[in-house]
Amino acid sequence: MKQILIGFQLVSLIVVLVFMASAKATTLPDFPFVTVNGTSSQQVKPDVAELGFQINTFNKVSNVANDQLSDTVMKVVNVLNKYGVEEDNITAFETNKIARRGNYQNINQTDITGYEFNRVFNVTIKDLSRYANIIDELQSIDNVSNFNTNFDASNKADIEIQLISKATEKAKQKATLMAEGLGVRLDGVFAFNDTGSFTNFFATFGLSDSHSGIVMAERTSFNQGNSIFIPKYIEVSKTINVIYKIRR
Repeated sequence: MKQILIGFQLVSLIVVLVFMASAKATTLPDFPFVTVNGTSSQQVKPDVAELGFQINTFNKVSNVANDQLSDTVMKVVNVLNKYGVEEDNITAFETNKIARRGNYQNINQTDITGYEFNRVFNVTIKDLSRYANIIDELQSIDNVSNFNTNFDASNKADIEIQLISKATEKAKQKATLMAEGLGVRLDGVFAFNDTGSFTNFFATFGLSDSHSGIVMAERTSFNQGNSIFIPKYIEVSKTINVIYKIRR
């Protein structure tokens, strides 16, 4: 009786494993299908700048380095206030303190040589006419560095809705032409993808949000020859990948 029970358990385990392996191996649908994609893009004039930078101070005495950081923060905030940047558009992350030890060329020297304080800022500038002056004055402040700016458009969400519609229509037109050329007919939509491709087939589905990149830069000079590059436009695009069922 015990042998029969063990045998039954082994058979049940084998059935479960076979079922799991079969389910895992089934990555493609069991009906004819075609995959197509449609892309739509538009050049958009930016009207918003996301500015990032960092404040770093260092001193042998911790309190001195911290005071330098606080003083620099006040100077930065004064510049931003001067050009009408509201507090809600200023994000200051937590202050980071690091004890610097020893001489990097002498691993046996472990005494603390000083203290470093740093703080990261992200600022949204909604008036690009003030962007160059803000950058110019912030760059003149000691201990402020690592500037990075991403330009965007405040109406991008509305534009993306229009691009989704156009991209969907292009995908449908492409699928229709392919079906006509092969002598088959389109059936319903099985899936659509938001990853930008079907490289990992059937991994995720939805709409893809493409990277908005600077396509063309317009050079404008400010403040006694200091040249600031502001993008003339950014390109916003949407790509949709669709899987259609097909029938003869």
